[in-house]
Amino acid sequence: MPFPDGAVRRGGRQGPELPRPALHEVPLVQGDALARLRDEARGTARGRKIRRALRGEDTAAGPLRGAYLLLLRLGRARALEVGSLGTVSFPAGNYVYVGSGMGGLEARVARHLRTDKKVKWHIDRFLPRAAIMGVVLFPSGRRRECELARAVHGYPGARAQEGFGSSDCRCPGHLFHLGKARFGPLLERIDKMGVG
Repeated sequence: MPFPDGAVRRGGRQGPELPRPALHEVPLVQGDALARLRDEARGTARGRKIRRALRGEDTAAGPLRGAYLLLLRLGRARALEVGSLGTVSFPAGNYVYVGSGMGGLEARVARHLRTDKKVKWHIDRFLPRAAIMGVVLFPSGRRRECELARAVHGYPGARAQEGFGSSDCRCPGHLFHLGKARFGPLLERIDKMGVG
C-alpha cells in the first residue's frame, strides 16, 4: 500500500503553542502490520476478539497494543529544556518520533494529543512546539519500537536526536530530524521493509 505524502498531511497554524487535535481529527495510517495481525489471528477465538477490537466493537480482548510513529513539523528552530538531556537545539523541519503503546496504543497516542497533561517523557517537552502532521499505528503483540527506530534511522538524511526518548534502550534516539524530506517516501520504505 503506497503512502502518498498527502495521506499524512494535516494543516495547522504555526505559533508558540499549537492546539492539539482530537484523536479522530488526526489521519491514522495503518501499515501492513495490521493486515499481518488480522491474518495471524484468523480462525481463533482470540483472533475473533482482536478483529472485533480493531473494528471498534466492545470486547474483552483488552486494549490494542503496539508501536506508532508521530509525524511532526517544527516551524522554526528552537532550543528546549529536555529533562536530563539539558538544553537541546532542534532545527526547523520534519521529525518522526517512534513510540510504544504496549499498555494501550490508542490511549498513548491520545495522550500525546492532549495539552492538559503532566510532563513525563522527553516528547512532552517537544510536542507543544510542533505540529502533528499524522500518526502511523503498528499494532502488534510484541515490542517493535526499536525495530521501527532502526528503520527510520537508516533512512537517508534522518538524524537521531541523541538520547531523546531512548533512555530505556540502546537506540541512539527515538526522535529523528528529516529536514525537508517528505514523510511519504519514508513510510513507503518502512512498508516495503515489512517493519512494524
